Amino acid sequence: MPLLAYQVAIEPGGVLADSVPPEQREFTVQGLEPGCSYLATVQARSSAGLSPASEPLTVVTAPVAPDAPAPPRLQGRPRAALLCLAWSPPRYTGGAEITGYEVCMDCLGPAEAGLPDAEAGGGLSGDTDKQQQQQQYLEPVTRQVYKGAALECSVTGLVPGHAYAFRLRANNRAGSGAWSEPLRVASAPGVPDAPPAPIVSCRSPHTASVAWTSPPCRGAVVSEYRLEWQPRPGADFALLYTGDALHYEAKNLQPATIYSFRVQAVNSAGAGQFSLPTEQPRRPAPQTLFKAFELWRRPRL
Repeated sequence: MPLLAYQVAIEPGGVLADSVPPEQREFTVQGLEPGCSYLATVQARSSAGLSPASEPLTVVTAPVAPDAPAPPRLQGRPRAALLCLAWSPPRYTGGAEITGYEVCMDCLGPAEAGLPDAEAGGGLSGDTDKQQQQQQYLEPVTRQVYKGAALECSVTGLVPGHAYAFRLRANNRAGSGAWSEPLRVASAPGVPDAPPAPIVSCRSPHTASVAWTSPPCRGAVVSEYRLEWQPRPGADFALLYTGDALHYEAKNLQPATIYSFRVQAVNSAGAGQFSLPTEQPRRPAPQTLFKAFELWRRPRL
């Protein structure tokens, strides 16, 4: 009885073809799910009907890399140098078990300069001067901050008051999936750096002008400066001025006396370190006049 055709079936899936030519000895099945197991059978067709099915052939398709997961989530409030992230597995694993995750970080620059934060998720903003100052951050350096099987991690070594972007991808035995959309978040501000030592200018034997410059503010604007002075060598420093000015006029000083001054910056994160002290000798007017008299006195004959 002549062979008329073959019938190919697969489970799950059912009959794929019922009229494969008798001279054909192979059949390509398309549209299968990666990483899934199938049972394939073949039956011969003649004028008498279908033969019993062949022994099933177990076929396991190869997996593919997983889909991109959702962006990582921020756990708790970020600190000045540390924050915690958590995430969920991707919806589609590629037909294989997820073996691990990778988290990468881009530093986007100072958060106070108008860079994106976790809420806005936008681009750069601010005036032209600020944008020019941020050119070094337009091509952020990417580094891996986590690789492992857990669904959370802690990221340390952050710069206070800086904006960061975190992306996540999942891995399986087929390879690495696509990166997630970024999570943009800013580290908490830190206390300001110590300012440079104040500059002291003598105005008179009893008055001195003390000036200083603002230090790097670490993500929060400096709200106050605290100027202390040491009225005599070996004495404790005492508070002389608090305010947001960058200068102070010290009055009622004693002539021919050495004074030391130091300054401290304060922002919303707290008070930073004091600057190095500046020493400035006071020159009395009587001594100056005496030296001038000695210089111009009449020579002996």
